[in-house]
Amino acid sequence: MKALIKLSLYLTGLLFILVIAVVVTLATLDPNDHKDWIIAKVQQQTGRTLALDGDIKLTFYPWLGLEANGVTLGNAAGFGDQPFFHTKHVKFRIKLLPILQKQYEVDTIHIDGAVINLAKNKQGVNNWDDLVDAEPKQQQEPLPLTALVLGGVDIKDAKLTWQDDSTATRYEISRVNMSTGALVYGEPIDLSLSFNALANKPDIQVTAELTGTIAYDLDNERYSIKPLAFRASLKGKNIPGGETQVLLATAIEVNLAEDTATISDLSLDALGTQVLANIKASKIQSATPSVQAELKIKAADMAQLFKIAEIEPLASQLAKLKNRQFKLNTILSADMARGDVDISELSATMLGASLNGKLKATNIQSDTPAFKAELNASGPDLSTLLRVAGQFERGENPKLATLGKQLAGLKDRKFVFKVALDADLMRGDMDISRFSAKLLGASIQGRVKASSIQSETPSFQGNLQASGPDLPSLLQLAGQFQGGKDPVMAKYGKQLTAVSTKQKAFSVDVKFDVDLKSGDVELTKLSVKTLGLTVAGNL
Repeated sequence: MKALIKLSLYLTGLLFILVIAVVVTLATLDPNDHKDWIIAKVQQQTGRTLALDGDIKLTFYPWLGLEANGVTLGNAAGFGDQPFFHTKHVKFRIKLLPILQKQYEVDTIHIDGAVINLAKNKQGVNNWDDLVDAEPKQQQEPLPLTALVLGGVDIKDAKLTWQDDSTATRYEISRVNMSTGALVYGEPIDLSLSFNALANKPDIQVTAELTGTIAYDLDNERYSIKPLAFRASLKGKNIPGGETQVLLATAIEVNLAEDTATISDLSLDALGTQVLANIKASKIQSATPSVQAELKIKAADMAQLFKIAEIEPLASQLAKLKNRQFKLNTILSADMARGDVDISELSATMLGASLNGKLKATNIQSDTPAFKAELNASGPDLSTLLRVAGQFERGENPKLATLGKQLAGLKDRKFVFKVALDADLMRGDMDISRFSAKLLGASIQGRVKASSIQSETPSFQGNLQASGPDLPSLLQLAGQFQGGKDPVMAKYGKQLTAVSTKQKAFSVDVKFDVDLKSGDVELTKLSVKTLGLTVAGNL
């Protein structure tokens, strides 16, 4: 027993001496004496150069901390001599003793003069790809925020650049200053952020400030930024007067437990444009969310907006128009899981044209959607409207923009369009109870009711009256909406352009009943006049 006691005392004494030796070693350790080892280790792990031009300080008690000056990480190969990351000063401290009880009390994180240069080359390779592991590591259990107390974040004079050689664009955010209050679990967080920004496409400089209060309830998975205020000054050669102000105010709430999000009382005022909105969304974590929205937009000068965005030659073309206003009021709801969209109110004016109506659609993500709509549209210049809409089309050959250019040479570009439609492709039924249009000097009106339209033997009943001075132009216009490489109507329209002006005029009045299932075709009224030809009768 005495031997055991002596051995225990000996081991305890030895352990005590080792602990003292470790504490003394750590307390007297100067990390600056080991810079070469640190630099070599980073080179080995990342293949990049590391420069430590300033002092490194370590503290152990009561705060376990790191403070460093003049830290620079080199760029990836092929991205030039500009560093990937540099910071003048960084300081991070965490209280030592609470860590033993799995409590994490972090002091305010200080970062001063940080610079991050992000880039993409012409081949689409990013300068951080080599720092990202190809195989994702096994995720560790996240740190419980109830055990974390953060004194705040203090970022001063930071800078971020983005150079994309594949699109020849460059963006820069500089003089970034951000501070927060103490981050204590369950307590609101005050956020303050300011920065400067500039871009080359479009050529704009920005000075901005953002303030807000972040609240969160982790137990119930509820988060909010309320209020959120953003103020900015925009400068650019295309901005009237060289400078304008941007004001944004809103409140954002997210409830992950209920899978909902709300944007309330959004108000945006910028570049002569005002936007008011309220948006509610559900199933936000799914690929098929639901949205309810009320939206009002009013823009004084569309040409100005396109010019600032450097969308040419459309901006210059719009600038020649007298009426360049844009207004939109709408109330809509959409459920992408069911494929339903309900626009209960739609009122828009653009470049002198107006659109009013409502639309309800169901099963739009299927092959058998259903539509019910009432739409009225009119305006002085269909060509310009199509060219504006064509700017938002995708693909190499936007049809709307091409059609708009073709119509630009016509003298009469006015249009009127009215339609009432009820269609259900699942049943195969369609009822165009009202249709009238005036386009290119032509007038068209009628009604069509169809059934079994998705079968090989549909049936049609209705009447149609049309007249106008130029049948070839109308056929070419209709051919733009046909599929295929060589649309039949467009082809015939081109062939007929050689006829005389008088022969181009046309009039059609027909009443029909066609049932392909029974093989019956009935024309109770038929009158056609065009190309010097007159046909009248019934069949």
